[in-house]
Amino acid sequence: MRELTYYQPPVMATITAGSSGDNTIIAAPGSGRQIVLSSITLQNASSTSTTSIIKFGSTSVYTVILPSQGDGVTKDMEPAWEVGNNAALVLNLSGANSHYVNVTYWIDAA
Repeated sequence: MRELTYYQPPVMATITAGSSGDNTIIAAPGSGRQIVLSSITLQNASSTSTTSIIKFGSTSVYTVILPSQGDGVTKDMEPAWEVGNNAALVLNLSGANSHYVNVTYWIDAA
């Protein structure tokens, strides 16, 4: 495993996603750069059971079913998860149900 360089200090992004299908959490950072995740929290803000899939670009990497309002999951990545060269961090939802997403990340060389 290569050593990550931390080009910028870790930041926290908070969004609300609610569209069925893909929702971009963090846009692709540009060629030769990648998003590196240190933690992510998903929480269902609706009363409808929803399958939530974290994707690195178009590749699914983590799936969880959040059955009802208030249900959630937190993943602390150790080691950090590297999203890949110029790939967006995406949340795919099985229905148009509101979800809160908190992510701690930084941008590094790919």
